Amino acid sequence: MNDQHLAEMSLEFNRHIINLLDSLSALAELAQLSIHAMDEATLLKQALGALMGNQDMERCSIFLPDPAGKLHCVAGLDWDEMLQNVTGATAAAENSRPSRCGDEIMGQASKSGTLIHYSSCQPEAGIRQNCQGMAGALLCVPITCENEVLGVLNVFHPQPDFFNMWHERLSLLFCQSLGRLLANHRLTHRLNVLVDAKTAEIRELAYRDSLTGLPNRRLLLDRLNHALAQARRHQRAMAVMFLDLDRFKQINDTLGHAAGDTLLKQIAGRLITCVREGDTVARPSGDEFVIVLDEITQAEDAALVAEKIIATCAAPALVAGQELTITTSIGIAVHPAGGADDVDALMHKADAAMYQAKAAGRNRYGFFKA
Repeated sequence: MNDQHLAEMSLEFNRHIINLLDSLSALAELAQLSIHAMDEATLLKQALGALMGNQDMERCSIFLPDPAGKLHCVAGLDWDEMLQNVTGATAAAENSRPSRCGDEIMGQASKSGTLIHYSSCQPEAGIRQNCQGMAGALLCVPITCENEVLGVLNVFHPQPDFFNMWHERLSLLFCQSLGRLLANHRLTHRLNVLVDAKTAEIRELAYRDSLTGLPNRRLLLDRLNHALAQARRHQRAMAVMFLDLDRFKQINDTLGHAAGDTLLKQIAGRLITCVREGDTVARPSGDEFVIVLDEITQAEDAALVAEKIIATCAAPALVAGQELTITTSIGIAVHPAGGADDVDALMHKADAAMYQAKAAGRNRYGFFKA
């Protein structure tokens, strides 16, 4: 064995060591990517950056299947883009995107779940017709997780016969790691969607009446505090109205609670049509409703709303196959501009005014009288 042969073997060995170290660096960088802080497209683009930043690869792209099984490019990177990202230099337009060649080859890699290595693209029948004029080496590597193919990684270099077994092994290890990362990212996304939905559901249960969907007592008090603070800040008047359905207990006793619930939902819908969008209609309990009129210019504004509510609620309601007519008694407490009442005082006055209206004969409204 002569010195020249030993030198060639030494260079080849050194190249393998460098490839191994680069491979470990690429896999370590891939493992450090945060799956929580980015969307899937960004994750895949950064994964390609980790691969190309540690290997002498010219172009890389990732293809994922759509619901019909057709592969689409979702991320791509070449050295011009790497240079632009690092130095801020402008990439050449003709080299700014990876090649879209190899659909048929990618299909084979995806279906078989095995790496396909073409030493030169030019003579291969699996290369699409519009790419057959280009020379270069191509790796098509399935991205897998638990024996499921999630997509295909394309790795291209313009020099034929460029890729060796180290490139193949790195690509396979990289795609296995990327497959687990991608599967975890998708699982995390699905879990986040479920958590968000459950959180919204719990929030609804915490702040909404389960029967009518109106704000419950907790949300009512929150909005009333806000409305009162705004009234004081801007020196304007507001009003609180307590409503109670007259003789509602008789409906529950004669037709059942299901019929009573149906009537409550209908009344809730009617009340919403009687107020402005910024006002609040709440159901704190039973057959009682509370309305917060955020801004009024005079007490008569609240009286007009009360008259509209009484007329609207008196319209016949079809419940359990029967037409029912219900009346309501309304108590009104006005917080004048510059008033000193707090939330508890306003609620107490409106409640007292409602009972005064009932005592006066029901089916009417009344303002609080000390």
